[in-house]
Amino acid sequence: MGLFARKSIIRSGLVFERDSFRFLSLRNEKGTFDVTDAVCEEYPEYLKGRDVFADFAADIGDYFSFAVSRLAVKDLSVNLSLPFRDVMIRTVNFPKMSTAEAALAFRYDFGNYFPFPIEEGVFDMAEIKYPCESGRRFVVAAARRKLIENIEDAAKACGIRIKALEPAQIAAERSVTQHDRSDGGVYIYVGEEQSFMIFSWKKNGIYYRSIQSDAADVLAFSDGESDIFTQTAERFADEVRLAFTFGLSQNAGFNAENIYLFGRGASKHLCKFVSEAIDGYSVKVTSCADVHNINIDGSGWEIAVGLAMR
Repeated sequence: MGLFARKSIIRSGLVFERDSFRFLSLRNEKGTFDVTDAVCEEYPEYLKGRDVFADFAADIGDYFSFAVSRLAVKDLSVNLSLPFRDVMIRTVNFPKMSTAEAALAFRYDFGNYFPFPIEEGVFDMAEIKYPCESGRRFVVAAARRKLIENIEDAAKACGIRIKALEPAQIAAERSVTQHDRSDGGVYIYVGEEQSFMIFSWKKNGIYYRSIQSDAADVLAFSDGESDIFTQTAERFADEVRLAFTFGLSQNAGFNAENIYLFGRGASKHLCKFVSEAIDGYSVKVTSCADVHNINIDGSGWEIAVGLAMR
């Protein structure tokens, strides 16, 4: 699913982080992905440490301009990720109807799912193939209209064409989802700036949940031996347990064969803590290299990969 997107073949993804941006291009040849360009560039000091999307992305033009100055790409056309905190995702059940009919009906129900009126928001929805007794289930992503307009205006001013705006969690999910025998899998993104849990059913996300524990210390002390790593990993695993339990309560009948950790903070050491918090499940580390054979120097490319695979 792409937020506010046109259906087309997209090969480039752009991600703005707190201190740097990532740009990735992929060539898709019969299901095999080849990296054609991968750039991770730190911002100048005056742009570092700021929230790129603060105040409805009022200053995002500065970041677009910097990215353009560092990329040797003409007619730049990209998918751009939206951070977890700036876009909300809900799952909604409808009677048997088309996606267009569901979208029209949902406009009247919008206020029951999101904390702002439809007049101030924009949304996109897609059907997900998950058993639903009452009809069909859809995933709905929504964001503030002013945020989207500011992003699109700033990109246009810098000569960038935004092909799709996509929630970071959906892009990350696409980069690592795989087929399990049970059709279900749980994916936990362990990032430095954001972490979240995804319930995936036949490669369709049916549940997304933010994990509040700061994973920065997990990344910094990934040897698994220090006291601070242990304390941080225990907090993180406890957040995972709570999110997992709530997810099961919201998705009756969901069955996962494996729990996968991925992202910069994922490690076998952290798997041990998560496995102890959620008994009875196999907990593994995965990556876009493992699933799609996409190899890029350095870590933290999952969201950019998911965007470029779209």
